Amino acid sequence: MPNIPERAEVVEILAAFGDRSPEQVPEGIDSMELAWLVHQIEQRYGSQLDDDDLARMTTVTGVLQVLGEQAPGPDARSQDTQGSDAQSQDAQGPHV
Repeated sequence: MPNIPERAEVVEILAAFGDRSPEQVPEGIDSMELAWLVHQIEQRYGSQLDDDDLARMTTVTGVLQVLGEQAPGPDARSQDTQGSDAQSQDAQGPHV
C-alpha cells in the first residue's frame, strides 16, 4: 500500500459514516463502521485486507496498527536503494 491514512483521516471517514463530527467518534469501531471504513480505505489506497486484519480492527488505534504493518517501511526502501547503489558501483568498478 503506497500510503496509509493518519488518525485524523480515519476519524473523518468514520464521522462521515455516522453523520457526526470527528469529536463524536469513539475509539471503538462496530461492524458496520468497519465495513464502511474498509471500503473507503480500499477505494482510496488500493489496499486489500484479509480476515485476520479485519479481526484486529476493532478500534481506531487497531486500524492504524494494521495499516501501518502493510505500508512499506523506510528500511525496506533504503535497503533496495543501497542494494542498487552497490550493484551499480560493482558494474562501474571501484571509484578512485
